[in-house]
Amino acid sequence: MISVEQLIESIEKHLTALGTLDIVAEQDLIQPRIANTFDYQPHVDLIVSVYKETQIPPLLKLANEHDCILVPASSGQNWGYGTIPVIPGGRRVILLSLINLKDIQFVDKSLGIVSIEPGVTQQDLYDFLQKEQSPFMVPVTGAGPTCCILSNALERGYGITPIASHFDSVLEIEGYLPNPEWCEEKWQSTLLGSDQSINVACANNSVAHSFRYGVGPFWDGIFTQSNLIVCTRMSIKLAERPEGFMPFYIRLSDESDFQQACDFIKEALRLYGANIGAINFMDKRRLVAMVSENPNLSADAKLMSEEQVNKLAKQNRLPEWLIVGAVYGDQKTVHAVKSGIKALAEGLPRPLCLSIKLADFIELTLENMSRIWLIKSMLARYLRDIKMLQKSLEIMIGKPNQIALKLPYWWNRAIRPDSTEQPLNPSRDQCGLLWYAPLVKMDSTSMAEFVTFVRETMNEHQLDPFITFTCLKHGSLDSTIPILFDLNDSAMTQRANACLNALYERGLKKGYLPYRLNVVQQNESKKSSVNHKMATAIKNVIDPNNILAPGRYI
Repeated sequence: MISVEQLIESIEKHLTALGTLDIVAEQDLIQPRIANTFDYQPHVDLIVSVYKETQIPPLLKLANEHDCILVPASSGQNWGYGTIPVIPGGRRVILLSLINLKDIQFVDKSLGIVSIEPGVTQQDLYDFLQKEQSPFMVPVTGAGPTCCILSNALERGYGITPIASHFDSVLEIEGYLPNPEWCEEKWQSTLLGSDQSINVACANNSVAHSFRYGVGPFWDGIFTQSNLIVCTRMSIKLAERPEGFMPFYIRLSDESDFQQACDFIKEALRLYGANIGAINFMDKRRLVAMVSENPNLSADAKLMSEEQVNKLAKQNRLPEWLIVGAVYGDQKTVHAVKSGIKALAEGLPRPLCLSIKLADFIELTLENMSRIWLIKSMLARYLRDIKMLQKSLEIMIGKPNQIALKLPYWWNRAIRPDSTEQPLNPSRDQCGLLWYAPLVKMDSTSMAEFVTFVRETMNEHQLDPFITFTCLKHGSLDSTIPILFDLNDSAMTQRANACLNALYERGLKKGYLPYRLNVVQQNESKKSSVNHKMATAIKNVIDPNNILAPGRYI
């Protein structure tokens, strides 16, 4: 096995002439940059940060020659899932940081098609669109402004804006394959990669970057949730910020309304899905975690009692369940869908339909009134609530913020997210977070059974069950269950791992299929299906020396 010193010398020899290069070999500097939110400690020998995509082909060639492992990453902020797969020993591991590749270009400004490099964060794209005075929205997620767009699309992530499933917006992928015979030539999807004569004819044609399919097989999907390419550029179609925008909220004060609420969501997406992004459906405990401190933070690690949950819910005027969605379109369409939603919700509490202008007006009014000393304390909570509401509205119109990043800090005894001005970073701050993310059939019986299953399983492991359903289509939905724990408490960490395993294994038997796995689960999953055999065969052709992130799903 090549020594670290020899590897650094070889990398500098072949890459430095191509541009600026940062190499980190000191473990005390490496470890903070590869930290995650659960108790898996990967080993990395070097972090190599490139500043030009032309530095990637020679690095792939070197990895093949020296039998090294290369793990590409953008921000590396894959909270709750991890970035570096479980890699057997015996080979040098290089983390290839792409965070400095931040180019953004319009492919077609009028259509909102942009081409981005892997280091472009949600905030980077938002700032670019603001500077260009462009009426298009960032495909935001709850992961926050410092997380990257390209990697989220490759992971098949989603948000709550009109193009909720982010891979659906991908029109073109470019990158380099790890095969030593191909790694020096860029791979391109769509028409540009179909045929050399087409490539020459279409090189400067925006149509070539804006049509998802080329001539022949469609390959882009194999590069999602896989380890087959170092993706260096992606063209995506952004949703336009509409003339009309109407968020709606339905507060369910009684658990008995659950069935009708499920039916309402299903029908709303069936009838008006073209004008609704995703719909979130959150339980009372999840809402408590959004607005309150953990009442047990200074005590032993235990879940909240019903009394504690009800007390915090009453203090913050929280319902049993909350439905959150938004309608997008021109003013006439939004008005028509608003009427339809109100009709569908008959028998449920009346939907609250709130515009951004109204929220801003309420905030200004409350701030002016709070200057009156006698009612200042009384209005403080209302002012906090309206500010949180404004943050949720920002997410819906494509403005990134940190409103959802408070959640991983539920058991963090050292850092409170409301008391720091730094960008939140759950990995850096040693938050404990794992995700259970299964698909659930969208009908009231299946959803109710799932809620019971999650609550019983998490109560068994003495962990708080926070439940969110994200309803993307009317056939199925995704539920994101955060498993929150104190990462510095070994007993609680063990409970969290056992809880995730129980949810996963028992959930499979009940038909709850995962849509995403963390890096440890990827390594432990049973890989004997025809699907995996085919993926392995493709991997052996594209990456015959198994240098690119081995164990990442394949």
